[in-house]
Amino acid sequence: MLHVQTPDPEWGGFDQGQKTLSVSDLLGDLPLFELLTKNDLLKLERIVHVRMFTTGEIVIRANAPRLGLYVIQAGSAQVVRRNPDGTSRSIGKIGTGELIGEFSLLDSSPRTSGIVALEPSTLIGFFQPDLMAVIDTDPQIGFKILHRLTQMMAEQHRRDMSQLRQLRKELAAAKTVN
Repeated sequence: MLHVQTPDPEWGGFDQGQKTLSVSDLLGDLPLFELLTKNDLLKLERIVHVRMFTTGEIVIRANAPRLGLYVIQAGSAQVVRRNPDGTSRSIGKIGTGELIGEFSLLDSSPRTSGIVALEPSTLIGFFQPDLMAVIDTDPQIGFKILHRLTQMMAEQHRRDMSQLRQLRKELAAAKTVN
């Protein structure tokens, strides 16, 4: 059985929200969890953290260690990055059904951006300790998540490398023109 009740490592305390079937439905719509069966998703639903945020409340602090991923179940949030002069700027908006930070399940380097709720919002958190508990208690589900995560990372790596090659070509072409 996957039921784990551990303190939420980034939000603090234990989650108090009532989990509903909509959590597993929402997770099942995300590419990261697409290899999971309905039964797997129901097991996962029991261990994720659900928390409500008020308008303007900080969801994730910039420069904090990456501890897990987040999915907006309801509402919206603003992605904020600090400028060198100390002021903040919005670099994007995320809404219902969007996933934030899936690679942080494997990488705990500091976050470069913060997230602030734009309206009353509910987010689902799935943290590194949760993934480790899944791997220990139900390795098949853990494998499916890790397999899909590595596929997603490989896809991102290919896109990044393609962009880098294109930039190198453009830089070389610009040098020959000058």
